[in-house]
Amino acid sequence: ALAGSEILNDAERSLTPLGWQIVKGNVTSIKQLQPGSPLTEDFLSKPLNSSVRYYSVIGSKFPSDKEVPLDKVTDGVVDYSSAHIEGVEEEVLVYGVPHGMHREAAGIMELVRIMKLP
Repeated sequence: ALAGSEILNDAERSLTPLGWQIVKGNVTSIKQLQPGSPLTEDFLSKPLNSSVRYYSVIGSKFPSDKEVPLDKVTDGVVDYSSAHIEGVEEEVLVYGVPHGMHREAAGIMELVRIMKLP
């Protein structure tokens, strides 16, 4: 069995520079979501695969009867402008749900609807 230091030395030789930064703990989920993050910028610069159907489900803390411009929509943590992905097949706003809409009934219903699509 490899000792801890041997595993790290092997990883350093095997991983890309960014992969190595992740292993060392220099790249966290918080750092990845910050504007200008190299990982996020690289990911977002890649085109969507045209053979895949993409859906975007975005939570809004505002109720559906309150008219809020898209640039003001937020789930309380993520603004619409950060959640919006250009080129998706369908984008749905789920109103009246806070951050974590995948745990709320309205969000779950929307995800189930999408998963049942042909």
